[in-house]
Amino acid sequence: MAHLLIPFCDRPDGPAISITAEGWLGSDGAARFSFRVSGDVDRIKTPPAEEPRRRDGLWRRTCFEVFLARPGEAAYLEINLSPSGAWAVYRFAAYRKGMEDAGEVSEVSAALAKAGHEMALEASVDLAAVAMFADAPELEAAYTAVIEDVDGRVSHWALAHPGPAADFHLRGGFKARLTRGEAA
Repeated sequence: MAHLLIPFCDRPDGPAISITAEGWLGSDGAARFSFRVSGDVDRIKTPPAEEPRRRDGLWRRTCFEVFLARPGEAAYLEINLSPSGAWAVYRFAAYRKGMEDAGEVSEVSAALAKAGHEMALEASVDLAAVAMFADAPELEAAYTAVIEDVDGRVSHWALAHPGPAADFHLRGGFKARLTRGEAA
């Protein structure tokens, strides 16, 4: 099921676009995510393609993100997926606390496709080695995006913006549920 992302403050100053996201959690521990952007995608600044690799600071530019947590638990994972193919995965013990690289996640792929007024990022993340998700039948998810336009303006998109500032880490934004074997 595709979820519509909304811009923070309901009026981004950038291109006229809409963004949807969805995810699947496989029984093998692999998660797949799809972000689709429609509209004035030529006004979105995307980094050039590069060899897929782990890299910090992706959220400073156009980047798609997924936050995952077990229901009722404070710990969560942040997955950053750049249109360039670069990626990062971080583990947090609680809201913005105890951030560390989730080194056990080593298999991530992210590929961008553009055609006409559409842009799609398809990603796969192997979560099998993430201990906090090992036997979880369901995960809470937040789908988010940072969009930089060609004029350098940045807008923040999410399923919900529960706070007074754009803050993707707030659990009130974890509005989707991933159940093993089902799209969400």
